[in-house]
Amino acid sequence: MTDHNDMINVPATEVGAATLAFARKAGWTIDRSVTFALPPEHWAFHYVPAAELLLLPVAGSHAKAFEPTASAVRQARSDAIIVSLGHAASGERQVFASICIWSSIGVVRYGPHLPWLSTSGDLWLVPDPRARVDEEPSFLLTTDRLVPKTLPATNDLDRRRGLVAARQFFNAEMEG
Repeated sequence: MTDHNDMINVPATEVGAATLAFARKAGWTIDRSVTFALPPEHWAFHYVPAAELLLLPVAGSHAKAFEPTASAVRQARSDAIIVSLGHAASGERQVFASICIWSSIGVVRYGPHLPWLSTSGDLWLVPDPRARVDEEPSFLLTTDRLVPKTLPATNDLDRRRGLVAARQFFNAEMEG
């Protein structure tokens, strides 16, 4: 379904638009003043106070962004979502997200995950069915902190429907 190796040469404006689409769809308000309380190397993050969440748009591979993100997560004592773009196997543009969950004993990383839309319009991050992370938890994006949950899809057809719906949503947001 996806090609994680194709997350390069993506315009930063597209990744930024995808990141802001996450915020709009989840009902998040971004507070830039809090981000500037972190060291300058973390100023690219967007902070969502209600969810205690850092959002980081990454124009290249999100794998390279993990260490700096883990550092920001530890300093801010917040969770984080690293947003990047690549392509689905069909060639369509695909949003990817890696999740970093803060705890007092360390940072746990999940992903890459894919956006998934429920039939009621709820936005989730779910494991990529073709990646090695298929057994990882899913995350419903709400105004609360991220909490690992079970896969929301009822079957493979529903899983594909939600992935396609999310891809269409993000493509419309990035173009519009």
